[in-house]
Amino acid sequence: MTIRNLQPEQQLCLILARMSLSPELAALANFLIRNGLDWDTILDFSSKHRVFPLVFRHLERFEPGLVPPATMRLFGALCAANTDKSDMFADELARIVKRLGKAGIPAVSFKGPLLAHVIWGDHRLWVGQDLDILVQPTDQRRAEKVLWADGYQTLIGAEEQRTPHSLLPNRGAPVVTLAKHNARIPITVELHTTLFPWWMARRRLDEQVWQAAHPGNIFGASGLLLSPSWNFILLSLHAYKHLFVFLRWVCELHELWRMASAEQVMILRKSEQIGLDREVSLSIAVSERLLGKVSDVSSSVNNVMLTRPSGNMFGPPPSRLSQELLLWKLPGRAICKMRRLLAAVFAPTGIERRHLSLPRWLHFLHYLIRPVRLVLKYGLRQPLAPKQEL
Repeated sequence: MTIRNLQPEQQLCLILARMSLSPELAALANFLIRNGLDWDTILDFSSKHRVFPLVFRHLERFEPGLVPPATMRLFGALCAANTDKSDMFADELARIVKRLGKAGIPAVSFKGPLLAHVIWGDHRLWVGQDLDILVQPTDQRRAEKVLWADGYQTLIGAEEQRTPHSLLPNRGAPVVTLAKHNARIPITVELHTTLFPWWMARRRLDEQVWQAAHPGNIFGASGLLLSPSWNFILLSLHAYKHLFVFLRWVCELHELWRMASAEQVMILRKSEQIGLDREVSLSIAVSERLLGKVSDVSSSVNNVMLTRPSGNMFGPPPSRLSQELLLWKLPGRAICKMRRLLAAVFAPTGIERRHLSLPRWLHFLHYLIRPVRLVLKYGLRQPLAPKQEL
């Protein structure tokens, strides 16, 4: 799938969702606009893929009246609301980093408004829902208490709120989600103790991330930042895991890869050493295929491998099981694929845990109930029934 195979509205969003436009891209965008577009589709597509601030920034630079005024007003209102939200999240991130620092807890901020500031030079171009902070496993409980004192509550099962006294089951979890609902805009914070999936050598890789983290400015607060190479590798892992469902991730990867021109060979070598070469290679290939080539670094990804993630970006989001089946077809180590597939079949989702509400001593039943539910859902269909999406 290339830009020429997409609808004109999708083509325009791909053209405008970047840092700057070349004369050729600007001319192509002008041509598409003058030939008539469905602006409701553009607004919906750019909102769904979280790139509307980038799209609006370029639309403002076109000839006045070329874009319908009503559309510009809708884009403007959407971006104004997002600016307020991004400012609030950036201020909150700085405040959390300061509070953790005063408590003697080292923390690395990644993704979110900070990454948008690194890539685009403006955190207000970020569109998201939460803040991500990495802490040491030994500091997770202390960091959680710092946020409790600041009005946050820990979430279990994505929605159910618990008091601090009932949080013992969370001890040692790789990520703890907290939310503050008494703010003008609800704020969600994810405290991570690892950035890697369970089938990898987490401890060794996390040590490398901490060693590469360097002091920096986080919206006025002193904190730790990821190195550029780790930013790219971890974003590649995140986008690959979710099959590139958001165009924003692809745009960020494309810009990060362009910015890392002097470190591209080193990034490829590091990703191969730690076992994430397929994620990084596919991320580079998808971003360059959709947004343009930015380097001469060769890729082992072929057109068949690119079809699935690129097509998934412009289609309906897959279910968890169908997502794992798609990842199985992509290149990678068989043992990692088998572990992922077993997790998809046996590991319960948050919704399943919440609906069953089993006591802690019966939690092992979740791993028996999920495969039974999958068999009932997918295995007992009538032979003549129409094929459905997994």
